[in-house]
Amino acid sequence: MGARLLLRLPDDPAAPVAWLACDAGRITARGTDALAEGTSLADGRRVIAIAPGSSVLLTRAAVPSRKPQHIRRAVPYALEERLAADVASLHFAHGLREADGTVPVAVIDRALLDAWLTALDTAGLAPEALLPEPLALPQPNGGWLLACDAERAVLRSGPYIGYALDRDEVTALLRGALAENDGPSPELTLCGLDPEELGALRGQFAALTPAEAPDFESLLASASAEQPAIDLLQGEFAREADGGSRWQDWRQPLALAACLLVLLFGERLWQVQRMGAESARLEAQMHAILRDSAPGITRIVDPVAQLRQQLEARRGGTGGARFLDLLATSGEALAAESDWQLASLNYRDGTLQLQLRMPGFDHFERLRGRFATLAGVEAEIGSLGSVEGEVRGSVTLREPGA
Repeated sequence: MGARLLLRLPDDPAAPVAWLACDAGRITARGTDALAEGTSLADGRRVIAIAPGSSVLLTRAAVPSRKPQHIRRAVPYALEERLAADVASLHFAHGLREADGTVPVAVIDRALLDAWLTALDTAGLAPEALLPEPLALPQPNGGWLLACDAERAVLRSGPYIGYALDRDEVTALLRGALAENDGPSPELTLCGLDPEELGALRGQFAALTPAEAPDFESLLASASAEQPAIDLLQGEFAREADGGSRWQDWRQPLALAACLLVLLFGERLWQVQRMGAESARLEAQMHAILRDSAPGITRIVDPVAQLRQQLEARRGGTGGARFLDLLATSGEALAAESDWQLASLNYRDGTLQLQLRMPGFDHFERLRGRFATLAGVEAEIGSLGSVEGEVRGSVTLREPGA
């Protein structure tokens, strides 16, 4: 496991930070105020910070996209209705998307996380990872682990799930976890807790086993650094590379820069080809719309002009122009997006409504931003829903005052 310095962060960021020095999974030294002792503690050690379980919510979110950047943007929207606080005040860290389409997520107050990191930075301590307390405990094979100290009870009930409460609320902690368990009765490993304290809950578990470690801190020291966990240092809180080591080998940065240029050129070429394909698809759709609206037309030369003539003839010369203007505006905004599909199109009384299918929620958000920059049109994004791995929603366009 190597030499590690574990920093046990307090619920109050102004309080002292307890620390454990660990070698080969065993505690070699410990203290109560890492901020006062500073960088000397970290010499030759990997610094791992541990956030108290009571300050972190571990949950799951269903996300249709597989791309990490899409997942990061979609997770707050997927969890918004289940959270009491404003998502803008929260920080979301996630693990890998699993086969069932869900993503494990850790949620923490943004200001609290920032206060911890500021205090550590001031003391010269830069953690390479910051783990939720339940996920810093070792994970028993196929079972649960309940660890208690004098103040708190922490439960790890899966690779990415766990809970924490005050020590005197341990039975309430277990009842809540059992209520959410949809599998068979788990085996429970206990540390710092007598089985008799479980009372009637003892019968809810397949087996009760004492942990090999004698206490809570020994369990933290014994946990493998490679076990499944969610690092809270993601997004804007992601750790930066060590500036002193960036230039040890100049050949690697040059090789990476060359690869980046190749990728950027390839991406630009792919975008040009994609836009050409989108243009051809839109033209085919205009041909189809013209044939449906004017069956008498046998030869299509300029579908936009011909459709404008047909609509002006039917609506007295003004409605068709409004329709085509709105259609052109929607095409201008959609041209910058990829992998979208038009499910239906409806125009009535100066209002154009499009039913769209897109890969993720962020596509609709970007579309909303583009419409906001276009003059002479009012745009409204309707309700969005995720169906079979794609996001569906409506876009309504009208002229101002229509």
